[in-house]
Amino acid sequence: MKEGISLMETVITMLLTSVVLAIVFLILSMTFRISSQIHNQLVIDEEIMKLNGDLKYLLSRNWTGLIIDEDFDGNTITLESRFPLIPEATVATITYYDGKLLFIYQHSEEELSTLVIAEHLGNFAFLELEGQYLYYEALFQHKGVSKEIDGAVRIY
Repeated sequence: MKEGISLMETVITMLLTSVVLAIVFLILSMTFRISSQIHNQLVIDEEIMKLNGDLKYLLSRNWTGLIIDEDFDGNTITLESRFPLIPEATVATITYYDGKLLFIYQHSEEELSTLVIAEHLGNFAFLELEGQYLYYEALFQHKGVSKEIDGAVRIY
């Protein structure tokens, strides 16, 4: 009768343990890679929903006029709000700058405020106004994942 484990049994046990650990590592690395891609896609989808909702809210509800200049480049639109009893108009702009869509408005007489409507933009452009709709194109990019969308906002 032999006592203990032979050298061959020890080597086989270590080899099987190494194979099992390698398989576990491979599965975990694939899982983390897939979860990272899903996270990046969810970040883009969240920004798309934020863009659509904020543009709809800003253009459809708060402003009475949309000013599109003759030299319209697609990156900036000007919004105007006029009320019958107030002689001055309130003016704000929505502009694409440095990968962000910004809403810039006058907070007080001395202070401009900036609100980020959407981030992670590779490209953004407002298209021509057609009827009651302002169309736009956007390309979202985040850590190697990109998604292009076309949208429209109704102006009342």
